[in-house]
This record gives sequence, structure tokens and C-alpha cells, in this order.
Amino acid sequence: MKQVSVLSLLVIVSGCASANLTAFRDPAYANRQFGKLAVFTTGMYMENAMNLERQVCKKIAPDPCVPGQLVLPPTRSYSTAEISQYLEQADIDGVLIVALGDDQSASKYLGTIATSSATASATQSGTAQVYGNTVLSNSASQGTATASSVATPVYGHSRRAHAIVSLFERRSGGLAWRGELDVSGQGELAVSDDAFIRAATNEIAAKLKASQLVR
Repeated sequence: MKQVSVLSLLVIVSGCASANLTAFRDPAYANRQFGKLAVFTTGMYMENAMNLERQVCKKIAPDPCVPGQLVLPPTRSYSTAEISQYLEQADIDGVLIVALGDDQSASKYLGTIATSSATASATQSGTAQVYGNTVLSNSASQGTATASSVATPVYGHSRRAHAIVSLFERRSGGLAWRGELDVSGQGELAVSDDAFIRAATNEIAAKLKASQLVR
């Protein structure tokens, strides 16, 4: 049976997700800077989608930004005319869409961690007799000891997700900026939804600012 050390376990469990966004800006929008964005997501569970939208908006602050689900609540389907109307009413001039493509995770058995423990106890009994100023005693002691060991299997976790990130100008519908986002992580903590969303939104916000699409 393959043994795994406690130090190895800490490495396996810890870690953080990393993200990389490769994006290109259309030359027609070379000098375009958007005043207010709406962030939408597709292909995600509602809670994760809302979390990602909120984090992108928070990280591009102080630029005005609003989660898409607040502009178009996911209560029904909207017509093209309605979408345009509600975006205009919210004074949105840029629509950022994060579309999740694939999200794959894997687990692999790495070995076991063996731990052991031991306990001991003792009791003492006896008799005493007094002869004048002298005390004579006769005592005996007994002890018991127990030991146990536990073998804990350890698994390694990995995950990788891919998404398309697109920024449209609301008024014309033109695609101003588009890129491919890869997020990966190894370790139990690094493959969680929160870790992936945090890494993805950090990268998206950083690349938007570097491209001067927002301030």
C-alpha cells in the first residue's frame, strides 16, 4: 500500500486556481472605452452565474457595472426588442458575455496516510498496618495499554474549464472584444466553484483594464 506523508497531504489539499484569458480587440473599436457594462453568463448554475457577474462588476470598479440578472431577471424569455429596451433603460453601452463551454474534473487515488495512537492506564491497591509509630504497607499495581491505527485513503483532485468571453457594443451590436478563458486547478481547495470564479473574474477584470475598454 502506497504511503502518503502529512506534508504531501497539505500540498494535495491546498493550492489555488489559475486563469488565463487570451483576447483580441477589433480595430474598429481601437479607441472605444465603455461607460457602463452589463455582465451576463451562460452555461452555469444560477448561483454561480450571479456570483461571477457580481465579482466582475466589483473588480472593474469604479467603472459603472451591473450584473445581467438584475437587468434581465431569469424569470422568462425576453424578445430582442425587450432586451434592447431594458439595456437602454439601464444606460448600458457595453454587454459582456461569459459563456462556459466545458468544465471537467477528475479524481485520482494517490495512497494512504497511516496514523496510530496509544493509551495507557494504571491502578494501585494495597493494605496498611500500624505498629506503634511504624506504618507497614503492602501494595500492588496493575497497568493496561491499548494501541490503534487508522489508514485514510488520499485522493488528488484536478479541474479545468473553458469559456468564451465577448464584449459587444449595445447600440450597434458590434463585437468589440473577444477571447478564450482557461481556468485550471489542482488540489481539493483549488477545484471548488468559488476558487474558479475568483480566478476567472480576476483575469477578466485585469484584461479589460489592460485593454483600456474600461478605466
